[in-house]
Amino acid sequence: MGGEKLDVVKRATAVMLQHLSAQDKLGVVEYDSDVSELLRLARTDNAYKAEAERIVNGMVDGSCTNLSGGLLKGIQQQQENRYLDWSLAEIPAKPEGGDVTHSDDSAPGDGDHLATDPGNAAPPAPAPAPPLPNLANNASGDFEEAMAQAQAALDVDLLGPEQAVEENEENEEEQVQQGPGGPAPVPSGAPNAMLPMAPPLPPSQVAGSNAAPKPGLFGRIGQFFTGGGSGASNSNATAAGGKSTKARQGSRGPRFRGPVVQQQRMFVPGRRGQGAVPTLFNGARAPEPREVERDALRSVFLFTDGLANEGITDTTRLVQTVRKVLDNSPRVRVYTFGFGADHNPDMLRQLADAGSGIYYYVENQERIPIAFADALGGLLDVSAQNVELRFAPAPGVRVEATHTAYATAEHGAGGVRVSVGDMFGEEAKDVLFEAELPALGAPAEEFEVGTLTIEYLDVAGGRFATASCRCVVARPEAVPNDQLPEVAVSAQRARIETAQAMEEATALAGQGKLGEARDRISAAVARVSAVREQAAAADSPAGAMVGAFEKDLQDALVNMRDPSEYQRKGSKWMASKAQGHLQQRSVGLAEDFGEAEACGAAPGAPSPSPAAFTYASKKQQKTKAQAFRMFSK
Repeated sequence: MGGEKLDVVKRATAVMLQHLSAQDKLGVVEYDSDVSELLRLARTDNAYKAEAERIVNGMVDGSCTNLSGGLLKGIQQQQENRYLDWSLAEIPAKPEGGDVTHSDDSAPGDGDHLATDPGNAAPPAPAPAPPLPNLANNASGDFEEAMAQAQAALDVDLLGPEQAVEENEENEEEQVQQGPGGPAPVPSGAPNAMLPMAPPLPPSQVAGSNAAPKPGLFGRIGQFFTGGGSGASNSNATAAGGKSTKARQGSRGPRFRGPVVQQQRMFVPGRRGQGAVPTLFNGARAPEPREVERDALRSVFLFTDGLANEGITDTTRLVQTVRKVLDNSPRVRVYTFGFGADHNPDMLRQLADAGSGIYYYVENQERIPIAFADALGGLLDVSAQNVELRFAPAPGVRVEATHTAYATAEHGAGGVRVSVGDMFGEEAKDVLFEAELPALGAPAEEFEVGTLTIEYLDVAGGRFATASCRCVVARPEAVPNDQLPEVAVSAQRARIETAQAMEEATALAGQGKLGEARDRISAAVARVSAVREQAAAADSPAGAMVGAFEKDLQDALVNMRDPSEYQRKGSKWMASKAQGHLQQRSVGLAEDFGEAEACGAAPGAPSPSPAAFTYASKKQQKTKAQAFRMFSK
């Protein structure tokens, strides 16, 4: 991704960084054809946030889309569970001539560590590298010239495994031929340095801070961020530090067989996966990693504006792989952001489902800050973690179906367990149970259907909590003819109907049956409209919610008016909306925030009012309003 879209993402990231506290952690992974850990996970004090913003501002668009490699690397970063505290590092003075850069085979911020051979014999110390210019701020012409010279001299990242072996043999031969005089010179004008591979990470050190944190964020488009924090009131996304000294994405390994020797490295400016990455704090040696706190909330945000065309490109296989990786401890959540018309909404939606997150459809660059703010506001507002709902039916009662998007499992004798996950402040979750009741010999004013039990971690109190209630219904001898279903229950059935209609219509449209897809949506409109009228007649507060469902279905018809409109926007919009209704979560679309024109309002325009009905928590609404004001200036 590049151009104005990437510029807006950089601005949005700067805004999001302002919300991070010194207890949060931030890491950055970027990918195009290759995968690179641009920033190791680190504590976000003010100095580190300034450095992170500088690094992000230097990003440029890449080539292909190794989406699987980027996502899996981000999850790995978090599950390794280590972070850096740069306040403990000795920061050298900034060298003349600009920023220091490091090789992609050396983790950002590791300094000039020396690689050693299997026998632990230290190699000769390399000659000091000359100061490198600030590549992120180079003029376009200088950048293109340096890129061409560097790639002409050494294009190391386009090699496959067999070519890598050949390259190793050639490099070994070159080392012998060159002798003690060092490697051959590189073309004039192309930045270079002598940096060997980084050594293994030192043993972890447990952090001793008990300060209550504020939550964190991350972001990168076309590539990728992670971030996090810890503590009893934690609601951030955390990751772990440390880039592997062996593996890059694919089958690339150490560059030499036998003892590791130094080699001349050519840095391609601006191409993170295939070139130079500025180090942090003027090339300071990184401090020893520490362990991320056990109760941290870990999340990965995946950003892309294209189709996965390298790595694992099949949706089913990728989702299965991600599910397997996420089964490992610690738990990591995945949020996905698809920009524009060229991404795969089905893949991003399924990845978000697998990671207990949300898929955000971002139609254009004006929507980027609102989507970022929606996700950040949720992380700032986690009030309960690991929420689990259990329903135990009474004797004679049989559960026939459970209508929910969350994972379910059998519980006890005929019961059901629902794993809800995290909940935001003042958020509601509704689960519909369909049950068959036994025949009665006599009427009953209170017939016990079963018992509901909820367990969760109270984030503010730092303790586990449990609550239970009996579920009872009246069973008269005869149901009055004018008896209507409970409006609140009907409203939730309308929510499920809306989401299922969108999913079924999407499947039909994917088979080229756009007419049948429209018919499915039209049938749902009629049923949901009837519920809205029922709610209005009862003067129920659920009327606004059901009215929003009806409007979404009508908008779905508009988005399916012709194949091109559906492919450009409808498929993405419907995938995001359906997931939002099933999870009862905001998906950051304009109608979740206010009028659709709000995101493109003129500078100085007031913040839009929240929609009449929204799933967004108050914290999400506030964060989105702040982002809107900043980007309207």
